[in-house]
Amino acid sequence: MEFIDLSKLKPGDKVAILSPSSDAASYFPWVLDRAIDRLKGSFNLIPVEYPSTRKKKPSPKERAEDLMRAFSDKEIKAIFTTIGGSDQVRILPYLDKEVIKNNPKLFMGYSDNTNLSQFLWNIGIPSYYGGALMVQFAMQGSKILQQTEESLRWALFDGGVHAIKRSDEFTDIELEWSDKSNLDKTRSFEKNDGWYWDGTGTVSGKLWGGCIESLLQYLSAGNEVLIPEGKNIVLFLETAENIPEPWVIETIFNSLGVLGILERTVAVLVGRPKAWEFNKRLSSRARIAYREKQRNTIIGLVREYNSSIPIIQNMDFGHTDPQIIVPFGNKAMIDSASKTIKFTY
Repeated sequence: MEFIDLSKLKPGDKVAILSPSSDAASYFPWVLDRAIDRLKGSFNLIPVEYPSTRKKKPSPKERAEDLMRAFSDKEIKAIFTTIGGSDQVRILPYLDKEVIKNNPKLFMGYSDNTNLSQFLWNIGIPSYYGGALMVQFAMQGSKILQQTEESLRWALFDGGVHAIKRSDEFTDIELEWSDKSNLDKTRSFEKNDGWYWDGTGTVSGKLWGGCIESLLQYLSAGNEVLIPEGKNIVLFLETAENIPEPWVIETIFNSLGVLGILERTVAVLVGRPKAWEFNKRLSSRARIAYREKQRNTIIGLVREYNSSIPIIQNMDFGHTDPQIIVPFGNKAMIDSASKTIKFTY
């Protein structure tokens, strides 16, 4: 299974701003406005919005039509998503594989955008997991977090092979979008424990995975997953803001096992689970316990299929910040002896 090499962006390039999942931008336009300002000012890109970008409750077909317009437009060099959601799987039947395959573009998004990244993977187009406009670009106080911006620049402009670093501190506590003054506030951060590393070996493979809840939805809808023969997958997974119970984790690993994906996996990377949400305001102690329980659950499930492959957890991708952008479909290299991880952007 061959993947194309996507062209990197240049200052002054036009980029599509789309909402293929949630319509949150229609209710909190000032948050998207902040992100647009940073795309222009910090990255020197020209944002292009579409009819459904800020529309309340656009249909799946409307969202898919705008996505197809963006892919078909030769002037558009990349596609940025405003936010995730919960029903992106509904737009997939309206997409034209051949048009997208013949007009590949850099695609940026995470969470529910797992569905589109899986769609692109199946036709040999890599994507970039992370960087929601209304979160990583907008809701970080006076500027985008340094580690996040560095990773964004690797994905968008620089390319190359880069060593992934552990953040010194992180946050999974949000600020209300409804209060416009929160755009200028910095969220509370706490010390990062670093990576939890289990297993041995020096391995490499293509990055495949995404948000567990969205991946379950993708699979339950009967969508195919094309995995090349051989042991060559670096599986990356993370959970969304709904703070799922262990059975959800068990379900995805059981499914991946039955599909034969775990047999072809050479390493597992796990993003730090978000353990706080407005409707689940867990205490510090409860959040620590939740993360530990998830780590232990994942180790137990993976070890049923492989007793020694590297499992690295508490990584800086997914629904906590700062955020490492994961080059979905590109190469990852893991060295257990030196405890280093490198991604090819």
